[in-house]
Amino acid sequence: LIDQGSTIANSGGTVQVDAGGTLTLNSASLSPAIINGGTVADYGTIYVINTVDIFGNIIGTGAINIADLAELEIGGSVASTNTVFLAGNQSELILDHSMQFSGLITGSSLGTLLTLDDRIDLRDLSFNPNNMSTTVSYSSNVSTVTFIEHTLSGDVSVQIRLSGDYTNTGWEFSNDGFGGSLVQLDPPPVFSDIINVNNHQYAFTGVKNSPGNQWTFQAAVTDDDANVIGQGGIAKFELYDTHNGATTLLGSATFAGGVWTVSGIFAS
Repeated sequence: LIDQGSTIANSGGTVQVDAGGTLTLNSASLSPAIINGGTVADYGTIYVINTVDIFGNIIGTGAINIADLAELEIGGSVASTNTVFLAGNQSELILDHSMQFSGLITGSSLGTLLTLDDRIDLRDLSFNPNNMSTTVSYSSNVSTVTFIEHTLSGDVSVQIRLSGDYTNTGWEFSNDGFGGSLVQLDPPPVFSDIINVNNHQYAFTGVKNSPGNQWTFQAAVTDDDANVIGQGGIAKFELYDTHNGATTLLGSATFAGGVWTVSGIFAS
């Protein structure tokens, strides 16, 4: 256990966590537990609580578990055989040299996606507003996400491997406060509206979790209908855009036989 602002001076040396062993790094806020330089040979599990800095390279076949609200900053490289778990709801991984990070990142368990509040700080990928994008490839339950900065002199990119299928997710970029790129999952597209059917108002929401025409719709009944079992809900709605007096049908959804059939923007 290393805690409360302790520092391991590890210049040129090795801190090793054996298979089956654990190392807990704990600290008070603004006073990080530090492993300063050298190599961390992780063959067991390193638990990160609060704010932790590891300035050396990480090798081995072990795991790093970042707790809820915890922050781990890695100043060196990470081997492809190491796995980083963002195990909390607001875990943060800071990569000073993200282009040297080859490890696998996952949520609370292998194959579990990150939460919307988990964050990865790509400190060496400059944040360039309106000029950031991502691509993703997926194979054997591992997604390789490429985070790209588009510049006049050419693209600069960082590839991060994540356990699970991220092909249907978007990413949000923001400035990390140091000029780098802070990335986290984008919430899925959501819309809501209220429609009038036979003088009854119904509220509904739609959530799109994947490309194509797969939306999840939920409709709320009126106060009157809610008191009668089996009443309420909607079977069809249409989304219109009205501009300069002209009304255009953007898309529609019809519920029949337990299935929603969609058209227009809902099918794109």
